[in-house]
Amino acid sequence: MRACIGAPVGSYTIDSYVNDDQHTVSVFDRMQWQKAQNPRAIDVYYIDNTFQQRVRY
Repeated sequence: MRACIGAPVGSYTIDSYVNDDQHTVSVFDRMQWQKAQNPRAIDVYYIDNTFQQRVRY
């Protein structure tokens, strides 16, 4: 599976339970899981999130 993400809305810093490290992670407005596709393909969507076509290059 591959995660497709929306627009970034901020970040969040978390502490490690193992040591004193901190990690900053990005926060997005939406996320959708999709089956992994050929890396030389782009899925094209309409503004209303309706799938249009897959473009291969």
